[in-house]
Amino acid sequence: VAPGLLVPSPFSSRAILQALRASGGEGITVTDDEILRAQSDLRRQQGVSVCPEGAATWAAVPRLLERGRLRPDETVLLYNTGSGLLYGRD
Repeated sequence: VAPGLLVPSPFSSRAILQALRASGGEGITVTDDEILRAQSDLRRQQGVSVCPEGAATWAAVPRLLERGRLRPDETVLLYNTGSGLLYGRD
């Protein structure tokens, strides 16, 4: 559901991995269903129409909270680089 995330061989993969290691960050996987649910939740609860790729960030938040990698009082910045207007509505 998020074709923009399907990058078989990213040109900057080494730089991405170095940045993750240097910052103590990590990669998170989310399911298509989680992405669609996050997209719908953002639209209904926040009035924000995001593309599936942007919703993937929000879909990862519960898992990061569960793992203790994110605290409930922290701010999450979601970079949404595409319009959700191209996708269906609830």
